[in-house]
Amino acid sequence: DQAAIVIWGQDWHPGVIGIVASRLVDLYYRPTVVLSLQERMGIGSARGIDGFHLYEALAECRDLFVRFGGHAMAAGMQLLEENLITFQRRFTAFCAENLASQDLVPKLRIDGEVSLAEITESLIEELSLLEPYGVGNPGPTLQVNAAVLRTRMVGQNNRHLQCVLQDGTAQG
Repeated sequence: DQAAIVIWGQDWHPGVIGIVASRLVDLYYRPTVVLSLQERMGIGSARGIDGFHLYEALAECRDLFVRFGGHAMAAGMQLLEENLITFQRRFTAFCAENLASQDLVPKLRIDGEVSLAEITESLIEELSLLEPYGVGNPGPTLQVNAAVLRTRMVGQNNRHLQCVLQDGTAQG
């Protein structure tokens, strides 16, 4: 129910804390800070959510940091272990004051609507010309209005879902 996540642990590998922060955002859709405690110093990585300027939120806590930097969606910081709880409370309170409940719901942006008949190898090849995809160039999200006729789990350990779909133009 909190508006933000701030967690830390002793000697967490600093090379993975950014990945962990990203995964927590994916799971809970909250601004997230993950810190590794090393020799009484918290070394952290933060990830934000759409419509919330993470750097500005961290700047409200700048007096607690040894150093920090970043931008709207990602940041890094260092702070003394004795400031962790104060930082957690202030950052979470700032997020609670500046985020509405609807801000904490992930948004799905649809780039276009297509029929099943329009999803061809040619379309996939054309979309691949837009690569590489990343933060500044997200991959396209296409919407198909179709009914799911059948499903079955396939692949190693049944980790994939195979579907038979039908819309007004084709079945495939």
